[in-house]
Amino acid sequence: MRQSRLFFMPFLAVAAFLALAGNVCAQNTSKPLMGAQTCQRWTQSIKEAEDEKTGLMSSRFTVMANQNWVFGYASGLNAATAQKNNLLEDLDQQTLSDWVSQYCETNPEKSVTDAIHELFRRLGRKI
Repeated sequence: MRQSRLFFMPFLAVAAFLALAGNVCAQNTSKPLMGAQTCQRWTQSIKEAEDEKTGLMSSRFTVMANQNWVFGYASGLNAATAQKNNLLEDLDQQTLSDWVSQYCETNPEKSVTDAIHELFRRLGRKI
């Protein structure tokens, strides 16, 4: 009798784990892709990261991830148009990030990709 209980213990443990994991995975944790995010979200994530009380590591990570997405998106646009012109000429990461932040502060209803396209438009760089 004792052996049969021991035999089923690993199966019960796995079943319990899967039941709990299913509940955790069922929570709605989806977020829109970065390019689909509004400027309002961009600005909000920066404010949360800068706030000493709520400046959690996850908020700072979100800002860094968002900035890296912007750098990658701009680099991708540059690579796609490399034969026409260099979109990133005289631009560094800080300038690009600052521009997106400034644009998003004044245009919260726009998207982050709108900010990047507007920067290139104002610089006279054709995409």
